[in-house]
Amino acid sequence: MVFEQFAERLLFSILIGALVGVEREHARKASEEKNWPIFGLRTTVIFSILGFLFTYLALETNNPSLISIGALAALLLTTVTYISNVWLKQHTGSTTYIAMMVVFFSGAIVGLGGYTNYLIAATLSITTTVVLVLKRMLVGWTHKLTYGEIIAALKFGIIAFIILPLLPNKPIDPFGVFNPFQIWYVIVLVSAIYFVSYVAMKHLSYKGLWISSFFGGFISGSITVYQLADWLRKKKGLFNSVVFGVFLACVTAILGDLIVIIFVFNALDLLYLILPAKLIGISVLLVFALISYEKNKKKHKVELKLESPFAIIPALKFGLLYLALIALSMGLSYYFGSLGLIPVAFFGSLVSSSTVIASMANLSNVGTIGLRTAAQLIIFASIVAMMVKVLWVQHAKNIKLTRQTLFGVSAASIAMAITMVIQFYIL
Repeated sequence: MVFEQFAERLLFSILIGALVGVEREHARKASEEKNWPIFGLRTTVIFSILGFLFTYLALETNNPSLISIGALAALLLTTVTYISNVWLKQHTGSTTYIAMMVVFFSGAIVGLGGYTNYLIAATLSITTTVVLVLKRMLVGWTHKLTYGEIIAALKFGIIAFIILPLLPNKPIDPFGVFNPFQIWYVIVLVSAIYFVSYVAMKHLSYKGLWISSFFGGFISGSITVYQLADWLRKKKGLFNSVVFGVFLACVTAILGDLIVIIFVFNALDLLYLILPAKLIGISVLLVFALISYEKNKKKHKVELKLESPFAIIPALKFGLLYLALIALSMGLSYYFGSLGLIPVAFFGSLVSSSTVIASMANLSNVGTIGLRTAAQLIIFASIVAMMVKVLWVQHAKNIKLTRQTLFGVSAASIAMAITMVIQFYIL
Protein backbone atom coordinates (compact mmCIF):
# COMPACT_ATOMS: atom_id res chain seq x y z
CA MET A 1 0.00 0.00 0.00
CA VAL A 2 2.85 2.37 0.85
CA PHE A 3 4.59 1.62 -2.45
CA GLU A 4 1.35 2.15 -4.37
CA GLN A 5 0.93 5.61 -2.81
CA PHE A 6 4.57 6.41 -3.61
CA ALA A 7 4.19 5.28 -7.23
CA GLU A 8 0.95 7.20 -7.66
CA ARG A 9 2.46 10.47 -6.43
CA LEU A 10 5.64 9.91 -8.43
CA LEU A 11 3.66 9.37 -11.63
CA PHE A 12 1.55 12.47 -11.03
CA SER A 13 4.65 14.58 -10.33
CA ILE A 14 6.13 13.38 -13.62
CA LEU A 15 2.99 14.41 -15.49
CA ILE A 16 2.99 17.82 -13.78
CA GLY A 17 6.58 18.49 -14.82
CA ALA A 18 6.12 17.06 -18.31
CA LEU A 19 3.28 19.47 -19.10
CA VAL A 20 5.52 22.51 -18.65
CA GLY A 21 8.49 20.70 -20.18
CA VAL A 22 6.71 19.89 -23.45
CA GLU A 23 5.84 23.56 -23.88
CA ARG A 24 9.46 24.60 -23.20
CA GLU A 25 10.78 22.07 -25.73
CA HIS A 26 8.32 23.32 -28.33
CA ALA A 27 9.25 26.94 -27.59
CA ARG A 28 12.95 26.09 -27.87
CA LYS A 29 12.41 24.45 -31.26
CA ALA A 30 10.28 27.32 -32.58
CA SER A 31 12.62 30.03 -31.30
CA GLU A 32 15.27 31.55 -33.51
CA GLU A 33 17.43 32.46 -30.51
CA LYS A 34 20.71 30.56 -30.24
CA ASN A 35 21.13 31.12 -26.52
CA TRP A 36 17.87 29.60 -25.37
CA PRO A 37 17.78 28.52 -21.68
CA ILE A 38 18.90 24.96 -20.99
CA PHE A 39 15.75 23.86 -19.13
CA GLY A 40 13.70 21.43 -21.21
CA LEU A 41 11.43 18.43 -20.80
CA ARG A 42 13.83 16.24 -18.81
CA THR A 43 14.84 19.05 -16.47
CA THR A 44 11.26 20.09 -15.67
CA VAL A 45 10.31 16.48 -14.94
CA ILE A 46 13.31 16.08 -12.63
CA PHE A 47 12.48 19.35 -10.84
CA SER A 48 8.93 18.16 -10.23
CA ILE A 49 10.19 14.79 -8.98
CA LEU A 50 12.63 16.53 -6.63
CA GLY A 51 9.81 18.63 -5.20
CA PHE A 52 7.78 15.46 -4.66
CA LEU A 53 10.69 13.57 -3.06
CA PHE A 54 11.60 16.29 -0.58
CA THR A 55 7.99 16.57 0.57
CA TYR A 56 7.53 12.80 0.69
CA LEU A 57 10.69 12.33 2.77
CA ALA A 58 9.71 15.21 5.04
CA LEU A 59 6.43 13.48 5.81
CA GLU A 60 7.99 10.04 6.24
CA THR A 61 10.75 11.27 8.57
CA ASN A 62 8.61 13.92 10.27
CA ASN A 63 11.20 16.52 9.34
CA PRO A 64 9.54 19.55 7.66
CA SER A 65 12.89 21.29 7.25
CA LEU A 66 13.63 18.97 4.31
CA ILE A 67 11.08 20.92 2.24
CA SER A 68 12.94 24.17 2.95
CA ILE A 69 16.26 22.52 2.08
CA GLY A 70 14.82 21.28 -1.21
CA ALA A 71 13.38 24.68 -2.07
CA LEU A 72 16.70 26.39 -1.32
CA ALA A 73 18.53 23.84 -3.47
CA ALA A 74 16.13 24.41 -6.39
CA LEU A 75 16.42 28.18 -6.00
CA LEU A 76 20.22 27.95 -5.91
CA LEU A 77 20.33 25.81 -9.05
CA THR A 78 18.01 28.08 -11.04
CA THR A 79 19.83 31.21 -9.83
CA VAL A 80 23.26 29.86 -10.80
CA THR A 81 21.93 28.78 -14.19
CA TYR A 82 20.33 32.18 -14.77
CA ILE A 83 23.50 34.08 -13.87
CA SER A 84 25.55 31.79 -16.10
CA ASN A 85 23.24 32.42 -19.07
CA VAL A 86 23.37 36.17 -18.51
CA TRP A 87 27.13 36.17 -18.15
CA LEU A 88 28.16 33.69 -20.82
CA LYS A 89 25.30 33.78 -23.33
CA GLN A 90 23.77 37.24 -22.74
CA HIS A 91 20.34 35.69 -22.27
CA THR A 92 18.46 37.89 -19.78
CA GLY A 93 15.02 36.29 -19.90
CA SER A 94 13.92 34.99 -16.49
CA THR A 95 10.52 33.46 -17.28
CA THR A 96 11.78 29.89 -17.61
CA TYR A 97 13.71 30.03 -14.34
CA ILE A 98 10.71 31.29 -12.41
CA ALA A 99 8.57 28.62 -14.07
CA MET A 100 11.04 25.99 -12.80
CA MET A 101 10.41 27.05 -9.22
CA VAL A 102 6.66 26.75 -9.82
CA VAL A 103 7.29 23.24 -11.18
CA PHE A 104 9.29 22.35 -8.07
CA PHE A 105 6.57 23.53 -5.70
CA SER A 106 3.89 21.82 -7.81
CA GLY A 107 5.78 18.56 -7.34
CA ALA A 108 6.12 19.33 -3.63
CA ILE A 109 2.35 19.76 -3.35
CA VAL A 110 1.86 16.40 -5.08
CA GLY A 111 4.05 14.87 -2.38
CA LEU A 112 1.44 15.82 0.20
CA GLY A 113 -1.00 13.39 -1.42
CA GLY A 114 -4.78 13.65 -1.66
CA TYR A 115 -7.18 14.69 -4.41
CA THR A 116 -7.25 18.36 -3.38
CA ASN A 117 -3.46 18.66 -3.48
CA TYR A 118 -3.37 16.92 -6.86
CA LEU A 119 -5.92 19.42 -8.13
CA ILE A 120 -3.93 22.39 -6.79
CA ALA A 121 -0.71 21.10 -8.36
CA ALA A 122 -2.40 20.45 -11.70
CA THR A 123 -3.94 23.94 -11.67
CA LEU A 124 -0.53 25.52 -11.00
CA SER A 125 1.06 23.53 -13.81
CA ILE A 126 -1.69 24.27 -16.31
CA THR A 127 -1.73 27.97 -15.44
CA THR A 128 2.06 28.20 -15.80
CA THR A 129 1.93 26.45 -19.16
CA VAL A 130 -0.83 28.75 -20.41
CA VAL A 131 1.18 31.83 -19.41
CA LEU A 132 4.24 30.46 -21.22
CA VAL A 133 2.22 29.65 -24.34
CA LEU A 134 0.64 33.10 -24.43
CA LYS A 135 3.97 34.89 -24.06
CA ARG A 136 4.07 36.37 -27.55
CA MET A 137 0.45 37.40 -27.46
CA LEU A 138 0.83 39.04 -24.04
CA VAL A 139 4.00 40.87 -25.12
CA GLY A 140 2.24 42.11 -28.25
CA TRP A 141 -0.69 43.43 -26.23
CA THR A 142 1.51 45.22 -23.72
CA HIS A 143 3.41 46.94 -26.50
CA LYS A 144 0.12 48.27 -27.87
CA LEU A 145 -1.06 49.63 -24.54
CA THR A 146 -1.21 53.38 -24.23
CA TYR A 147 -0.46 55.38 -21.10
CA GLY A 148 -4.13 56.30 -20.80
CA GLU A 149 -5.16 52.63 -20.85
CA ILE A 150 -2.72 51.76 -18.09
CA ILE A 151 -4.07 54.62 -15.95
CA ALA A 152 -7.62 53.44 -16.70
CA ALA A 153 -6.73 49.93 -15.49
CA LEU A 154 -5.31 51.39 -12.28
CA LYS A 155 -8.49 53.42 -11.72
CA PHE A 156 -10.61 50.33 -12.18
CA GLY A 157 -8.40 48.45 -9.74
CA ILE A 158 -8.96 51.19 -7.17
CA ILE A 159 -12.77 51.11 -7.36
CA ALA A 160 -12.92 47.29 -7.53
CA PHE A 161 -10.22 46.13 -5.13
CA ILE A 162 -9.71 49.05 -2.75
CA ILE A 163 -12.98 50.96 -2.41
CA LEU A 164 -15.41 48.02 -2.72
CA PRO A 165 -13.99 45.88 0.14
CA LEU A 166 -14.07 48.90 2.48
CA LEU A 167 -17.80 49.52 2.06
CA PRO A 168 -20.27 48.07 4.58
CA ASN A 169 -22.25 45.17 3.17
CA LYS A 170 -25.48 45.97 5.03
CA PRO A 171 -28.25 48.58 4.81
CA ILE A 172 -27.36 51.83 6.56
CA ASP A 173 -30.80 53.50 6.39
CA PRO A 174 -33.92 52.86 8.51
CA PHE A 175 -35.82 51.34 5.54
CA GLY A 176 -33.19 48.69 4.80
CA VAL A 177 -32.75 49.84 1.18
CA PHE A 178 -29.39 51.60 0.88
CA ASN A 179 -26.63 48.97 0.90
CA PRO A 180 -23.35 50.73 -0.10
CA PHE A 181 -21.55 47.50 -0.97
CA GLN A 182 -24.30 46.23 -3.31
CA ILE A 183 -24.69 49.59 -5.04
CA TRP A 184 -20.94 49.98 -5.56
CA TYR A 185 -20.74 46.35 -6.70
CA VAL A 186 -23.22 47.16 -9.48
CA ILE A 187 -21.04 50.15 -10.46
CA VAL A 188 -17.93 47.96 -10.54
CA LEU A 189 -19.77 45.35 -12.62
CA VAL A 190 -20.81 47.93 -15.23
CA SER A 191 -17.26 49.37 -15.34
CA ALA A 192 -15.82 45.88 -15.82
CA ILE A 193 -18.12 45.18 -18.77
CA TYR A 194 -17.12 48.48 -20.35
CA PHE A 195 -13.45 47.64 -19.84
CA VAL A 196 -13.72 44.16 -21.39
CA SER A 197 -15.73 45.56 -24.29
CA TYR A 198 -13.06 48.20 -24.96
CA VAL A 199 -10.24 45.63 -25.03
CA ALA A 200 -12.19 43.29 -27.33
CA MET A 201 -13.04 46.05 -29.81
CA LYS A 202 -9.48 47.33 -29.87
CA HIS A 203 -7.82 44.01 -30.61
CA LEU A 204 -10.58 42.48 -32.78
CA SER A 205 -11.70 45.54 -34.70
CA TYR A 206 -13.27 43.69 -37.63
CA LYS A 207 -15.57 41.95 -35.21
CA GLY A 208 -16.05 45.05 -33.11
CA LEU A 209 -19.67 45.45 -34.13
CA TRP A 210 -20.71 42.09 -32.73
CA ILE A 211 -18.43 42.29 -29.72
CA SER A 212 -19.78 45.70 -28.74
CA SER A 213 -23.31 44.36 -29.19
CA PHE A 214 -22.58 41.38 -26.95
CA PHE A 215 -20.99 43.35 -24.10
CA GLY A 216 -23.12 46.44 -24.60
CA GLY A 217 -26.26 44.41 -24.03
CA PHE A 218 -25.10 43.65 -20.50
CA ILE A 219 -24.79 47.37 -19.78
CA SER A 220 -27.75 48.86 -21.62
CA GLY A 221 -29.56 47.17 -24.47
CA SER A 222 -31.26 50.42 -25.44
CA ILE A 223 -28.02 52.37 -25.82
CA THR A 224 -26.41 49.49 -27.72
CA VAL A 225 -29.28 49.21 -30.18
CA TYR A 226 -29.24 52.98 -30.73
CA GLN A 227 -25.51 52.79 -31.58
CA LEU A 228 -26.13 49.91 -33.97
CA ALA A 229 -28.83 51.92 -35.69
CA ASP A 230 -26.43 54.85 -35.97
CA TRP A 231 -23.78 52.66 -37.62
CA LEU A 232 -26.34 51.36 -40.13
CA ARG A 233 -27.46 54.89 -40.91
CA LYS A 234 -23.88 55.74 -41.86
CA LYS A 235 -23.02 52.43 -43.60
CA LYS A 236 -25.93 50.69 -45.31
CA GLY A 237 -23.82 47.62 -46.08
CA LEU A 238 -23.88 46.61 -42.42
CA PHE A 239 -27.56 45.66 -42.43
CA ASN A 240 -27.25 41.92 -41.67
CA SER A 241 -24.52 42.57 -39.09
CA VAL A 242 -26.66 45.19 -37.38
CA VAL A 243 -29.72 42.92 -37.28
CA PHE A 244 -27.58 40.20 -35.73
CA GLY A 245 -26.18 42.74 -33.25
CA VAL A 246 -29.66 43.91 -32.22
CA PHE A 247 -30.85 40.41 -31.35
CA LEU A 248 -27.52 39.59 -29.70
CA ALA A 249 -27.82 42.70 -27.49
CA CYS A 250 -31.34 41.65 -26.52
CA VAL A 251 -30.08 38.20 -25.54
CA THR A 252 -27.21 39.53 -23.42
CA ALA A 253 -29.52 42.08 -21.81
CA ILE A 254 -31.63 39.19 -20.51
CA LEU A 255 -28.50 37.33 -19.43
CA GLY A 256 -27.35 40.49 -17.65
CA ASP A 257 -30.58 40.50 -15.66
CA LEU A 258 -29.90 36.94 -14.55
CA ILE A 259 -26.32 37.83 -13.59
CA VAL A 260 -27.54 40.66 -11.37
CA ILE A 261 -30.00 38.36 -9.61
CA ILE A 262 -27.44 35.60 -9.07
CA PHE A 263 -24.25 37.48 -8.22
CA VAL A 264 -25.54 40.70 -6.67
CA PHE A 265 -28.49 39.42 -4.66
CA ASN A 266 -28.00 35.63 -4.69
CA ALA A 267 -31.80 35.42 -5.06
CA LEU A 268 -32.01 31.83 -6.26
CA ASP A 269 -35.69 31.50 -5.32
CA LEU A 270 -36.50 34.49 -7.51
CA LEU A 271 -34.29 33.13 -10.28
CA TYR A 272 -36.24 29.86 -10.25
CA LEU A 273 -39.52 31.74 -10.87
CA ILE A 274 -38.32 33.94 -13.74
CA LEU A 275 -36.05 31.41 -15.46
CA PRO A 276 -38.69 29.63 -17.64
CA ALA A 277 -39.90 32.87 -19.27
CA LYS A 278 -36.35 34.19 -19.62
CA LEU A 279 -35.10 31.01 -21.30
CA ILE A 280 -38.04 31.01 -23.71
CA GLY A 281 -37.32 34.62 -24.63
CA ILE A 282 -33.61 33.90 -25.13
CA SER A 283 -34.38 30.87 -27.31
CA VAL A 284 -36.67 32.85 -29.63
CA LEU A 285 -34.17 35.71 -29.91
CA LEU A 286 -31.34 33.29 -30.69
CA VAL A 287 -33.35 31.82 -33.56
CA PHE A 288 -33.69 35.26 -35.15
CA ALA A 289 -30.02 36.02 -34.40
CA LEU A 290 -28.89 32.82 -36.12
CA ILE A 291 -31.07 33.58 -39.16
CA SER A 292 -29.47 37.01 -39.53
CA TYR A 293 -26.01 35.51 -38.94
CA GLU A 294 -26.49 33.04 -41.79
CA LYS A 295 -27.44 35.90 -44.07
CA ASN A 296 -24.29 37.76 -43.12
CA LYS A 297 -21.84 36.06 -45.46
CA LYS A 298 -19.27 38.83 -45.37
CA LYS A 299 -17.41 40.25 -42.39
CA HIS A 300 -17.40 44.01 -42.31
CA LYS A 301 -14.66 46.10 -40.82
CA VAL A 302 -16.15 48.90 -38.84
CA GLU A 303 -14.19 51.91 -37.69
CA LEU A 304 -15.16 52.45 -34.07
CA LYS A 305 -14.26 55.54 -32.13
CA LEU A 306 -12.98 54.12 -28.88
CA GLU A 307 -12.93 56.32 -25.83
CA SER A 308 -11.37 55.64 -22.43
CA PRO A 309 -11.82 52.05 -21.21
CA PHE A 310 -12.59 53.38 -17.73
CA ALA A 311 -16.29 54.31 -17.98
CA ILE A 312 -16.96 55.45 -14.43
CA ILE A 313 -19.49 58.14 -15.43
CA PRO A 314 -21.96 55.73 -17.14
CA ALA A 315 -21.42 53.30 -14.26
CA LEU A 316 -22.20 55.97 -11.67
CA LYS A 317 -25.32 57.00 -13.59
CA PHE A 318 -26.40 53.38 -13.62
CA GLY A 319 -25.81 53.14 -9.88
CA LEU A 320 -27.73 56.35 -9.16
CA LEU A 321 -30.62 55.22 -11.33
CA TYR A 322 -30.64 51.91 -9.53
CA LEU A 323 -30.73 53.68 -6.14
CA ALA A 324 -33.47 56.08 -7.30
CA LEU A 325 -35.62 53.20 -8.49
CA ILE A 326 -35.22 51.45 -5.15
CA ALA A 327 -36.35 54.56 -3.31
CA LEU A 328 -39.22 55.22 -5.74
CA SER A 329 -40.35 51.61 -5.61
CA MET A 330 -40.31 51.68 -1.82
CA GLY A 331 -42.45 54.85 -1.75
CA LEU A 332 -44.99 53.66 -4.31
CA SER A 333 -45.32 50.23 -2.77
CA TYR A 334 -45.86 51.84 0.64
CA TYR A 335 -48.79 53.98 -0.60
CA PHE A 336 -50.25 51.83 -3.40
CA GLY A 337 -49.05 48.33 -2.65
CA SER A 338 -47.82 46.13 -5.47
CA LEU A 339 -49.93 48.05 -8.02
CA GLY A 340 -47.67 51.09 -7.62
CA LEU A 341 -44.66 49.15 -8.87
CA ILE A 342 -46.04 48.60 -12.38
CA PRO A 343 -45.28 52.14 -13.67
CA VAL A 344 -41.85 51.94 -12.03
CA ALA A 345 -41.10 48.73 -13.89
CA PHE A 346 -42.40 50.22 -17.15
CA PHE A 347 -40.51 53.55 -17.13
CA GLY A 348 -37.39 52.03 -15.63
CA SER A 349 -37.21 49.49 -18.45
CA LEU A 350 -37.13 52.30 -21.01
CA VAL A 351 -33.66 53.11 -19.70
CA SER A 352 -32.34 49.79 -18.44
CA SER A 353 -34.19 46.69 -17.35
CA SER A 354 -31.29 45.68 -15.13
CA THR A 355 -31.98 48.51 -12.71
CA VAL A 356 -35.61 47.40 -12.44
CA ILE A 357 -34.55 43.81 -11.92
CA ALA A 358 -32.10 44.88 -9.23
CA SER A 359 -34.62 47.06 -7.41
CA MET A 360 -37.33 44.37 -7.47
CA ALA A 361 -34.88 41.76 -6.25
CA ASN A 362 -33.87 44.07 -3.43
CA LEU A 363 -37.51 44.71 -2.43
CA SER A 364 -38.11 40.97 -2.46
CA ASN A 365 -35.05 40.36 -0.29
CA VAL A 366 -36.18 42.83 2.38
CA GLY A 367 -39.73 41.44 2.31
CA THR A 368 -41.52 44.52 0.89
CA ILE A 369 -43.06 42.49 -1.94
CA GLY A 370 -43.54 38.76 -2.44
CA LEU A 371 -41.47 36.55 -4.72
CA ARG A 372 -44.32 35.99 -7.18
CA THR A 373 -44.97 39.73 -7.51
CA ALA A 374 -41.26 40.45 -7.97
CA ALA A 375 -40.95 37.70 -10.60
CA GLN A 376 -43.95 38.95 -12.59
CA LEU A 377 -42.67 42.53 -12.53
CA ILE A 378 -39.22 41.42 -13.65
CA ILE A 379 -40.67 39.50 -16.60
CA PHE A 380 -42.88 42.48 -17.42
CA ALA A 381 -39.82 44.76 -17.33
CA SER A 382 -37.93 42.43 -19.68
CA ILE A 383 -40.80 42.48 -22.18
CA VAL A 384 -40.99 46.29 -22.09
CA ALA A 385 -37.22 46.54 -22.45
CA MET A 386 -37.32 44.34 -25.56
CA MET A 387 -40.24 46.15 -27.20
CA VAL A 388 -38.63 49.57 -26.70
CA LYS A 389 -35.78 48.45 -28.98
CA VAL A 390 -38.18 49.06 -31.86
CA LEU A 391 -38.17 52.77 -30.98
CA TRP A 392 -34.37 53.00 -30.86
CA VAL A 393 -33.83 51.36 -34.27
CA GLN A 394 -35.84 54.20 -35.84
CA HIS A 395 -32.62 56.20 -35.68
CA ALA A 396 -31.33 54.18 -38.63
CA LYS A 397 -34.25 55.34 -40.79
CA ASN A 398 -34.41 51.85 -42.26
CA ILE A 399 -37.88 50.33 -42.60
CA LYS A 400 -36.49 46.84 -43.15
CA LEU A 401 -34.53 46.97 -39.87
CA THR A 402 -37.60 48.23 -38.02
CA ARG A 403 -39.74 45.45 -39.47
CA GLN A 404 -37.30 42.65 -38.61
CA THR A 405 -36.66 44.02 -35.12
CA LEU A 406 -40.38 44.38 -34.44
CA PHE A 407 -41.08 40.87 -35.65
CA GLY A 408 -38.28 39.31 -33.59
CA VAL A 409 -38.82 41.10 -30.27
CA SER A 410 -42.61 40.72 -30.59
CA ALA A 411 -42.26 36.97 -31.01
CA ALA A 412 -39.96 36.78 -27.98
CA SER A 413 -42.22 39.02 -25.90
CA ILE A 414 -45.36 37.03 -26.72
CA ALA A 415 -43.56 33.77 -25.90
CA MET A 416 -42.43 35.17 -22.54
CA ALA A 417 -45.90 36.51 -21.72
CA ILE A 418 -47.56 33.17 -22.56
CA THR A 419 -45.00 31.33 -20.43
CA MET A 420 -45.65 33.69 -17.51
CA VAL A 421 -49.43 33.25 -17.77
CA ILE A 422 -49.13 29.46 -17.88
CA GLN A 423 -46.68 29.39 -14.99
CA PHE A 424 -48.44 31.77 -12.60
CA TYR A 425 -52.11 31.55 -13.52
CA ILE A 426 -52.78 28.15 -15.07
CA LEU A 427 -50.40 25.63 -13.48
